Amino acid sequence: MLLDLFQTSEAAPCDELGRFGWKCRFSCNCADGADCERQTGYCQNGCKPGFYGWGCQFADDRIYGERRGTVYTGSYMKAGNQTCINWNNPRIQVHLDKYRFLDKTIPGAVCRNPLVVDKQAYNTYPWCYIEANGAIAFDQCSDLIVTVCPDYLHGDKCDKECHCSNTTEVCDKSTGFCRFSKCHAGWFGIGCDIPCPSMKFGIDCAYDCGNCLHNVCDHETGLCTSGCKPGFSGTYCRTACTDGTFGSNCEQTCGYCSVGVCSPINGQCQGGCKPGYKGSFCKELCPAGSYGNQCERQCPYCHNKGPCLPETGVCERGCMPGFMGPKCDAECLDGAFGPNCTGVCGHCMLGKPCDIYRGHCIGGCADGYTGDQCLAVAVIVKEGGVMVEVLVGVIAGIILVVLIIAFVCYRRRRFSRTLEVSSKSADRKFFTKEATLESVRETEKETDLLLESNSLNTHSKPTFEEDEGVVAEDSMDVTHYNHEPIYVNLNNHSLTNPIPVEKLQAFIKKARETDFDVIKGEHRDLPTGLLALCHTALKPENKPKNRYADIIA
Repeated sequence: MLLDLFQTSEAAPCDELGRFGWKCRFSCNCADGADCERQTGYCQNGCKPGFYGWGCQFADDRIYGERRGTVYTGSYMKAGNQTCINWNNPRIQVHLDKYRFLDKTIPGAVCRNPLVVDKQAYNTYPWCYIEANGAIAFDQCSDLIVTVCPDYLHGDKCDKECHCSNTTEVCDKSTGFCRFSKCHAGWFGIGCDIPCPSMKFGIDCAYDCGNCLHNVCDHETGLCTSGCKPGFSGTYCRTACTDGTFGSNCEQTCGYCSVGVCSPINGQCQGGCKPGYKGSFCKELCPAGSYGNQCERQCPYCHNKGPCLPETGVCERGCMPGFMGPKCDAECLDGAFGPNCTGVCGHCMLGKPCDIYRGHCIGGCADGYTGDQCLAVAVIVKEGGVMVEVLVGVIAGIILVVLIIAFVCYRRRRFSRTLEVSSKSADRKFFTKEATLESVRETEKETDLLLESNSLNTHSKPTFEEDEGVVAEDSMDVTHYNHEPIYVNLNNHSLTNPIPVEKLQAFIKKARETDFDVIKGEHRDLPTGLLALCHTALKPENKPKNRYADIIA
């Protein structure tokens, strides 16, 4: 049989169209001109007319090698002058159990030399059944020509291929011996038809293959056709993996090993993982909330229970109240509290530390202080012999002061723009006798006058009338502005007196009930446009002093 006839090097398969075998020495002879399998020459749809054999290399009218033609599977159908009868003929089928054919199916009307089962022998020549005088007989196909093997094949059945070092040399067709050269690299034996043993290659099979995967290398070149064993790389798989790589052909990278590098064979970290990683290959990052070696530790008291760095456990967003340090694993020292321990305890009783979480003085406050954190000052006022304790919270006091300052500033701005200078209200003069309203209107050169506190006349204290919380604005005075210089613009609008601080709450309450109509009206009364001459401010040397383009001093 020719089933294992054609063997080629895996490193150099035939790549020529219409050819196959070692060094592409054979032509395909497939039916319909189809291409054959590049290594064995197998034709899927059979051989073209006139050829037979594995690889379709034999002519139909010839027997190759030994004379008996035991491997003949051609299409010749003459026995003497008679035509062969189909082996499937009903008159012949009764005899078929006596024979074994090389064909995959019972052949048709062709010559064959099947094995005689009971004798385990062959006839001397191919033969077939014929019809003679109405009877069934058999006769030899004597017209078949016995010939030598095709080039590059040898043996009594021409089922062996020789491999000479000179690839064009035709070996002996009986023995396969290479008369003019020796065997090609990767082959040995008299007929140079035996490939090197496993893991051997080269001339006379004298060389060992490298670290090939599955212990398979090309017997001619030594190349590892399936790749390298884990831990090796290179053309011949003789190079060990460099540090940090592992696996077949060293194509994989090591994880985060704590000591040295991983195993070049399986990639495992022998000494464990670096902090922040886990798994056999140390490539799995710690899940949120854990850190350290093999992620065995839980993140400490991070702010809002947030994550920490998987390698170190450092809290990226700071600490929860009561803890401090990079890992937030240390409690606040005495006298500190809150997130990252940045809060300072108040005045606790006997100087004891406060609660590290919220800053509360658990044992109470020192004398003179109050509140959960003991930051509010306790003020004691004596009135009619009775001790009345007035608690003034520091935070509440600050808010109140800010509100008062904001309102006073607002009233001052409005007052400075709406102040009416009237010669008839002598008891409320704000200017010196030398500066009168008429003189100012005549000149119209300088309308912004500086009012000094010592120019104010002494007035009686302002009086206030209350009608369900409403403050009579026309009863207010401005004597509380003493000792403060004020710039004002002259205008002809009526003046609105400022509101005393002690009446501020009632004023705001009433204004809220009327949707702040009073304040809106005052806003509408504010003068607009240029109310004073500004020659000096517009001089080139003074322009840089004006902070805003639309506000001129």
